[in-house]
Amino acid sequence: MKKLLSIILIALLVIAIAGTFLEVNAADLCTVSITTQNQTIVEGQKQVVIQINLDEYNGAGDLGYQGTLEYDENIFENVTMTSLNDWENIDYEPTTGNFLSTTQNAQASTTIAEITLTLKDGITAQNTTVNINDLMFADGDTSANFNQSLTFNFEQNTSTEEPSTDPDDKPEEQPGDNQEEQPGQTPDGDNNNQNEETPNTNSEAISNSQSNKNDTILIEGATNEDKTTANSSIPQTGGISTLVIVGVIAVIGIACYIRYRTIQVK
Repeated sequence: MKKLLSIILIALLVIAIAGTFLEVNAADLCTVSITTQNQTIVEGQKQVVIQINLDEYNGAGDLGYQGTLEYDENIFENVTMTSLNDWENIDYEPTTGNFLSTTQNAQASTTIAEITLTLKDGITAQNTTVNINDLMFADGDTSANFNQSLTFNFEQNTSTEEPSTDPDDKPEEQPGDNQEEQPGQTPDGDNNNQNEETPNTNSEAISNSQSNKNDTILIEGATNEDKTTANSSIPQTGGISTLVIVGVIAVIGIACYIRYRTIQVK
């Protein structure tokens, strides 16, 4: 009985040592990371791209991986995966998120795949996380497991505030704003030079007219003491003296006509 227990203990010890040895080899197989160019999603951005990188690799070249992609379906609506650097096309199952690929030419410090996620319209979330769970790399003898994640933040749009309807919030109008151009006024508010000269011309005419009204007129036959100041305008041609002359000529003409008719009758 004691001999059987000793055998069991020795077997468990061997298994434990072998397990530890395998874990060390698995940790030395490779190291992996996922990256993206920018973890801030700006307004109008349609996609995010994630790279799977094989940072370190200790092997002969034969390598494969598998994992599960997890993301918020309320934010992303479509996923595509592309293999790079001699890796086989990725076998991706959208319903489960599982994917896998292999290669015979694995190399360290290379990007082995790109995951492109398309954003939905009208997203109101402030951030979202994309996870790659149970990412396992294996070469047939050893394996290494990883869990990777990236958090994306949405840039907040600070210009979406509605304009204020409070009359007191309206900007003060500056002098000269919204002034309509008056006829004869230049865009700078200066009056037309012609309009500026017109009032002066009119005032000169009025002044001359008043000056004419106040002119002193001397009547013939009057002494200096009889000088009369006329308050009306100068009489025009056809005054009293002309009418007298015309009347005299008319009387003479009528008298001559009567004389002529009298001679004819005789």
